[in-house]
Amino acid sequence: MGARLLIATLMGCVLATGLRACAGGGPEPIPFTYAERCIFLELRAGGSEDLLFLLDTGASASALDLKTVERLGLTPTGTVQVEGTTGTIEARWVRLPRLSTGKVGVDRLQMTAQDLSGSLAPPGRRLDGVLGADFLAHFAVTIDFEARNLTLATRLVRAGPAAGIAVPFTLDNGIPRLSGRLNGNIEADFRLDTGSSLFESGDVYLNVPETVWRRLRESTPTPVPERALSGRGSGGEVVLPLARIEELALGALVVPRPHVIVQPSVGYFARPDAVGFVSNNLLEKHSPVTVDYPRRKLYFSK
Repeated sequence: MGARLLIATLMGCVLATGLRACAGGGPEPIPFTYAERCIFLELRAGGSEDLLFLLDTGASASALDLKTVERLGLTPTGTVQVEGTTGTIEARWVRLPRLSTGKVGVDRLQMTAQDLSGSLAPPGRRLDGVLGADFLAHFAVTIDFEARNLTLATRLVRAGPAAGIAVPFTLDNGIPRLSGRLNGNIEADFRLDTGSSLFESGDVYLNVPETVWRRLRESTPTPVPERALSGRGSGGEVVLPLARIEELALGALVVPRPHVIVQPSVGYFARPDAVGFVSNNLLEKHSPVTVDYPRRKLYFSK
């Protein structure tokens, strides 16, 4: 949905299709607020002010709230359909001259302009925007959940045991997509969606479409729904059945006894090619983790 950007060199800039990413020196830790298992950080729009963003690897295009667009004096142009978990909404396009933090930034970033007033935010704050794949595609994003900070690196060097477990991914409309296996014999893909909120839990939860749920129900052992959760996304609220399965495997990473949350066939999940997703609920248990967009690798530290 959003524009795809090229990777910046470590000490300079790469210019492509009118978009530019710049970085100089090593990556600097960026503090973030962790609320409802979601990551919120402040980035600077041009030289004007700091804006509060949700880090959302599950968004193919970054977004700005309509009030923030007005405050920054940006002019929306054109329309675009934004497909979410629970439906589709109409938005406008805006172009932000620069979005940056420290020495790292992206110039002329095209973003959707939409009403984010109902979006999750830290207590007492209003969300200014969503940081999606069109911004993140430049970087290896390392998230340290214990230290509550992240880094954006244009070049990542990992080798030896310290590299942990590396799981390859592809990009699905800019969103990292992992190949997995459930209960040892059911193949299923999962998008990485750090914008998905969940309660605090020592267990791992993964979301699956109804097609995968049917295959699980036909398998042995057969999972039985425990209860239902309620969820909210672009388009409204949904009721989500919940069950525990035997195992999730993502490459060399094996998670015993995870829960599956079944997504009803609405919004994105109404598509025949829809896949499930994993979120910070999984990542935080293997911190620090790195989503290396240039190398298409997800690194788990433990």
